[in-house]
Amino acid sequence: MKNCQNRAYRLRASLRLASVSIISLSLPAAIFAAPLPTTLDNFFMKGTQPDPTGAIVKPIRTASNCRNCHETPDPSDPGYPIYSRWQGSMMANAFRDPVFQAALAIANQDAAFAGDLCLRCHAPGGWLGGRSLPVDGSAMRNEDFEGVSCHFCHRLVDPVPHPENPPQDDPIRAALAAIDLLPDLPGGGSFVIDPNDVRRGPFALDPNAPIPGGNPGNPPYIPQNAHIRMKQCTAGANQNKPCNTNTDCPGGLCSGLLCAGGSNDNMPCTTNADCPGGKCSGNAPIIESALHGKADLCATCHDVSNPAFTRQPQGSYALNVVGQPHATQNKYDMFPIERTFSEWTNSTYAAKGVDAHGVFGGTIPNCNGGSNDGVRCAANADCPGGVCKGIVSTCQDCHMPPSQTFGCILGDPFYERPDVPEHNFNGGNAWVQDMLLNLYGGVLTPDYLYDSQQRARFMLENASTMELTNESCRINVRIVNQAGHKLPSGYPEGRRMWLNVEFRGPDLHTITEHGAYDNVNANLTTPDTRVYEVKLGLDASMAATTGLAVGESFHFALNNKVYKDNRIPPRGFSNAAFEAVQAAPVDATYADGQYWSDTKFHIPPGATSAVVNLYYQTASKEYVIFLRDQNQTNDKGSTLYDQWQLTGMSPPVLMRQQTISNLSAGLFGDVNCSSTIDLTDQHDLSGCVAGPNVRMKLGCESMDDDLDGDVDLLDYAAFQIAFTGPN
Repeated sequence: MKNCQNRAYRLRASLRLASVSIISLSLPAAIFAAPLPTTLDNFFMKGTQPDPTGAIVKPIRTASNCRNCHETPDPSDPGYPIYSRWQGSMMANAFRDPVFQAALAIANQDAAFAGDLCLRCHAPGGWLGGRSLPVDGSAMRNEDFEGVSCHFCHRLVDPVPHPENPPQDDPIRAALAAIDLLPDLPGGGSFVIDPNDVRRGPFALDPNAPIPGGNPGNPPYIPQNAHIRMKQCTAGANQNKPCNTNTDCPGGLCSGLLCAGGSNDNMPCTTNADCPGGKCSGNAPIIESALHGKADLCATCHDVSNPAFTRQPQGSYALNVVGQPHATQNKYDMFPIERTFSEWTNSTYAAKGVDAHGVFGGTIPNCNGGSNDGVRCAANADCPGGVCKGIVSTCQDCHMPPSQTFGCILGDPFYERPDVPEHNFNGGNAWVQDMLLNLYGGVLTPDYLYDSQQRARFMLENASTMELTNESCRINVRIVNQAGHKLPSGYPEGRRMWLNVEFRGPDLHTITEHGAYDNVNANLTTPDTRVYEVKLGLDASMAATTGLAVGESFHFALNNKVYKDNRIPPRGFSNAAFEAVQAAPVDATYADGQYWSDTKFHIPPGATSAVVNLYYQTASKEYVIFLRDQNQTNDKGSTLYDQWQLTGMSPPVLMRQQTISNLSAGLFGDVNCSSTIDLTDQHDLSGCVAGPNVRMKLGCESMDDDLDGDVDLLDYAAFQIAFTGPN
């Protein structure tokens, strides 16, 4: 394998170097018109490398091969939660996603070959097959549109050796290590794949092995090596049904062989003649893999870094030399784009698990409290001073919750388990499904997309809790993060969560509103409320290099500075730990251990109640328009914009709503509710005066005398009149 991998690497290297004649130029030395003259090497990541021939790395097979056994015959039947759940997910549609397609075009415009980094995780089968060149994805085949598919995930190998890893992983890692291609840490799409079509899963191969939450089989639970053991009828009345002998198959034969490739791919066979264009062979082998039950599996694509930048001693990020891979290949030395996995790693969820009170899917019992806190248990007796109960710990607990159901349609009761992972993969995206239905209605099943959308809403509705407190002249809104990572998390551009507060009078009419959203024009009023989001952008060095402005931008491939990150940390947060993984708050302050956010709103005169809403939006209007207007390459930006308009303009999802009553307003200008208007209030309100028709900033409400939404000279004059001084 060593020589094969070297050949594959050299092939891509020759293509990289041929792309630009400037090999040793340090980019910050000059200004370049877009795109920057980066090469494929600037975005190189370790791990298994592409093999266009398929001789070294066997091709990733289409998910339709899995559909035969892992999809319910009735799309409305949720009893087989594997293929149907996956097809409706954003994992299956990572490449089809029109937001991704539009962002990919801009990335390639901004920095040559930047799209290769994106395609690693959005179309890994195509990337491994050498179809990421050209980097706009135009060489991708139909099966590549399946995004992150079954065979890709189930062929992943843990890049980090652990005792529980299967021994078959060792030579794969050793071969990559011998040519310096073994990643030190999972992340950024630097994945390791079994070069052969050998699949992995978390279940024991022994059919009589105990199952958490269940009993040893009687009849036995089907082991995950069913692909080897299972025999099916090749034809006749019982075609494709399980069998033991030919007598079970009137009109056909009982065979444990399947067609590999060709028009009858994955169908039962007895000879090659049954497989036009393919071969009749034994079913694909299965390996028990601890990785597939661990959160480390998700790190593969949910800790994303830009390897074109290197972290400097003072904390800034400098663009690397053209034509050179990142020197250390350590994701924490690259510019951070997403840190969802690292956020989880440094949370209580990862450390010992959290009792989610049944909201999410944790079923693995651990001690909660007592001397064995966090230790696996079977009964309360195992937990002195505590209790034994199911917890949420890994990514899979929430995003692939276990269920008592059938994992395969080919036989009851042999295929039922109490811990079949629902392949939901839902996060917070409850909008893109509508666009996918419009664009790929003939390929995707509408029910699967709709169900995925509803599951995403469930995740959003349960990701937080809200607590409202009456503090005399103001209310405090506390949002508690119940997720195992920041809230919100994931890809930063365009995503946001915000507070909407309506103060109402006795007749329930709205007196003032904070964080108002115009559903007709998709405009959010931001200055007077708290918006939880990440703002990336360019520092002075990158601005000088590109000719773009210093500050916040949506130029994903060029951004090298985090200007804002006020998202709410998870349980177990510490500033030092999050700083170490490039996930520290920016332009916001959270104390160690804080996993909530407090926001105060002053009660306006006449208000007796307030309705507080927490909203989430997948893509802001500003981001969608940027992707349309900046596109000079193809029609992906305009396609996104048209679909955005057709599907409600990424309508906000209501995450939480709560009402507080019996309110009474404090004094005008009394910021700290002291019942006096003194120098402290004057100091706190300094900077509030912005002029007429300029929406006031959060915290300036008590200085808006005429309740017109701004703080101008008339309001300031009223404050001067009301000023009383101490006591």
